[in-house]
Amino acid sequence: MLEFFYDGIMPMVKRTGYRWSRENHVIASKFVRLCYDIDTAVQMGDQYNLIPPIPQHRNLKEDRDTFHRFIDTETFLSLMEEWSCRSEIVGTRLDYKIEDFIYTWVNVELGPPGKLTNEILESGEDEHVQRNQYDNHIVTETHEEL
Repeated sequence: MLEFFYDGIMPMVKRTGYRWSRENHVIASKFVRLCYDIDTAVQMGDQYNLIPPIPQHRNLKEDRDTFHRFIDTETFLSLMEEWSCRSEIVGTRLDYKIEDFIYTWVNVELGPPGKLTNEILESGEDEHVQRNQYDNHIVTETHEEL
C-alpha cells in the first residue's frame, strides 16, 4: 500500500499543485489505515461503510469545487486504472473513499489550487459588498421618497 501511496497518489497530488497538510510519512500511515479499513469493510459486506474524517482545513464549498477542478473524475479514475493491481482496495465499492481521503488531507489554501480558491472567495466578497451597497442605496432612496 505504501508503494501505491508514494508512487501513485503522491505524484498525482503534486502534479495538481496540492501539498499535504502534514508530513508525508504521517499521511502515508493514515493511508495504510484507510486501506485496512476499506479491505475490512468490503470483506464484512455491503451493510458496512466508512465515514471519512472531518477535514482539518476550512472545508468550504469553494475548496471542494476547486479540488474537483484539479482532481477531476477522469484524473481519479485514471489513477484507479493505473493501480488496479491493488485489487484489495482499487475496484471495490469503497475505492472512492481514496478521493475523500485525499481531499481530507491536502492543504486547500496553498499552491495553485489554493490561489484559485482564494481568488474565487475574494471575488465573492466583492460581489457581496457591491450587492449590499446596491441594496442599501435602494433602501435609502425608498426611505427618502417617504
